[in-house]
Amino acid sequence: DDWKRPIYYAVTVGDFPLNLYGQLSLEGISYRISPGKVSRSRVNTEVMYDNMMNKFKWGGSNNPKVYLDENNLRMCRTFRMMFSQLITALLEEGKKDKALAALDKCMEVFPSNTVPRSSESLAFVDAYYELGQEAKAEKVMGEILDRTDRSLQWYARLSKYDIMASSVDIRDYLDTEIRTLDVYQRNNRSKYEQLLKKTMDRTEMFL
Repeated sequence: DDWKRPIYYAVTVGDFPLNLYGQLSLEGISYRISPGKVSRSRVNTEVMYDNMMNKFKWGGSNNPKVYLDENNLRMCRTFRMMFSQLITALLEEGKKDKALAALDKCMEVFPSNTVPRSSESLAFVDAYYELGQEAKAEKVMGEILDRTDRSLQWYARLSKYDIMASSVDIRDYLDTEIRTLDVYQRNNRSKYEQLLKKTMDRTEMFL
């Protein structure tokens, strides 16, 4: 039907069939199969921006009185990653005003007090720095580091047996802290130097 009724795949389906990566264009929380070549970012920024900013409803994800179970939280972090892809594509296209608006929208609908921050939010720190919004970058980074620091302090009080049993979670938090160093190395050398020794000492403690 000459692509008048396009085929979509949800971003959560995993591997796509028939080697379709070259024809997939992200439009929000789903990929549209498009004929011919798509943009290098594989993001239809015009459609996705309108969807994420104006059309999608986020179900009270920013309301502390709304209970979000583990499945809800995982989906919210997935939505954050979709915002991240949109923001990156907008920056590549030089659309800085829209990138900043999308960043602020993501902070509004998925705040840290309802959806705790992890490594998926580090891309927002990079983007805020790129846009010259250092205060906003540091706010997001502070929320990431605060959660990581408090969690690792809690694990450090456990017995050796319990630490070993929690090794997967501990590695995730350590990985997040190490990745914050990468972000600071690119954007804020003084912060990088302040965090480096603390991260090295803590990593050695859990080895």
